[in-house]
Amino acid sequence: MSGLRHQALLLEPEFYGEDSIELLQQASIRVVRRHCADQAELVDALERAHANGDPFNILFVRLGLAIDTRVFAAGKGKLQWIVTPTTGSDHIDLTAASMHHIEVLSLKGQLDFLKNITSTAELAWGLVLTLMRRIPHSHADVIKGNWHREHFKGNELRGKKLGILGLGRLGTIVAGYGKAFGMQVLGFDNNAKCFQTAENRHVTPCELEELLQASDILTLHLPLDPSTQQILNARRIGLLKKGACVVNTARGELMDESALLRALETGRIAACGLDVLCHDSVWSNRIPEDHPLIAYARNSDNLIITPHMGGYTQEAITRTRAFVVKLLCQRILK
Repeated sequence: MSGLRHQALLLEPEFYGEDSIELLQQASIRVVRRHCADQAELVDALERAHANGDPFNILFVRLGLAIDTRVFAAGKGKLQWIVTPTTGSDHIDLTAASMHHIEVLSLKGQLDFLKNITSTAELAWGLVLTLMRRIPHSHADVIKGNWHREHFKGNELRGKKLGILGLGRLGTIVAGYGKAFGMQVLGFDNNAKCFQTAENRHVTPCELEELLQASDILTLHLPLDPSTQQILNARRIGLLKKGACVVNTARGELMDESALLRALETGRIAACGLDVLCHDSVWSNRIPEDHPLIAYARNSDNLIITPHMGGYTQEAITRTRAFVVKLLCQRILK
């Protein structure tokens, strides 16, 4: 492998600093930086490297590319590590990775490091403020030459009930924002210990259905796993307080999108802010044609959608990429 023990394909070259590249080289890892627009380009890169006798055994991946059996097969049995600078891994077929004896390194469970990564929580709160004050629509109206403040009457947060679905790292941060804004903060989490921490002592524990019925604003911060898949199904969406607002910066698969759309159309939900949609972790640059929620948002002012950018701040990008590089080097050198 070009005189070095390992060779890595880096799919986000602009996000990894020279310090990280140097650290990889010190661990006997040769780094090839390449943009792959889609899975076909990635498969081609892996197959060409193998054909040239210089295969990749490390792959630093990004959201927007499905890392599945086709990718693993292209590695021709040489891939040993998949590295993703994310907590979620729904863009990676973990079962297939295990079958191919490939280890996946991610940010999942790295709590000491992640407690100071606040970008997704900040975006969630930005969406809350956006919905309550109708910021983008009022701006768009001004750009048209209008000055109709009376058309954009909003609502204050103080005194409202904020429901936190999932009181892990991000839910705890958002709960703190709610407290700072003078809200009544309610929470649901299967881990009762989360309510005993100093940060969450102001949060009122609720059962899930109680939380849905009481919340003026509901924010989702659960990981995606079999127990949380469509945790907000049609029946539970129907339990939401009429006129509630919903913000989801976790995973689109936590919600029944068809039921969500019906709730928006009927006014059951007053407004919704989404940074995630079902299966968006494997979308690259373009959305699927005729996506129902995006089609609705084009002609409605009660749905805001952003492109899964919760973790995309300069600070978070720099720190998470540097961290997974160190994680890999520690794994190789131990």
